[in-house]
Amino acid sequence: MSARAKYTRVIQEEAAAAVSGTDQGQQSRLSREDRKRKRTEDVEWYSLKIQALLWCAGAAAATYFSDIINVCISSKKVNRFWFNAGVVCLTIAAVLVCYMAIWVPRVLKIQYEPQVYSPRLLPVTGAFSILCGLFFIVGLWPVYGFLTPAILFVIWVGGLMSSHFIPVF
Repeated sequence: MSARAKYTRVIQEEAAAAVSGTDQGQQSRLSREDRKRKRTEDVEWYSLKIQALLWCAGAAAATYFSDIINVCISSKKVNRFWFNAGVVCLTIAAVLVCYMAIWVPRVLKIQYEPQVYSPRLLPVTGAFSILCGLFFIVGLWPVYGFLTPAILFVIWVGGLMSSHFIPVF
C-alpha cells in the first residue's frame, strides 16, 4: 500500500509540474538520477578499495606464512641461477616501468601515451615481467612445490593492488 502511495505522489508531482508549466518534476527527476549515479559510483569506489585491501592482506599473509623473504635470502633449496635471473628481469621491468610512469611524463614533460613515444617499450616490459615470473617459479619450486605459482600470484596481485593506496601528486 505504501508503494502505491509513492507511485501516485510521483504522478501528482509530474501532473502539478505540467499544469504549472515549470520543469520542477523534471529537475527533481534529474537530481534523483544524479544522486543514484553518484551513489552507484561511490559503491563501486568503495568496493574496489575493499577488494584491493583484501588482496593486500592476502599478499601480506602469504608473505608471512610462507616466510618467503627468509627463504629467498638464506635457503639452500632455492635454485639460485633461476632465482637470480628472475631478480635481474624484475629489476629491468621495474626500471622500464619507472621510466614510463615517472621519468617521461614528469622530467621530459612528454604527455603522450607510451605506445606513441616508444612503441616497443611496453612489449619489452611485458616480456621481462613474464620471464621474471617464470624464473621465480622455477627458482622457488624446490622450496614450495605446487604452491609456488599460487604464492607468487597472490603476492604479485597484492603488490599491484597496493597502488590503490598511493596518493596522487
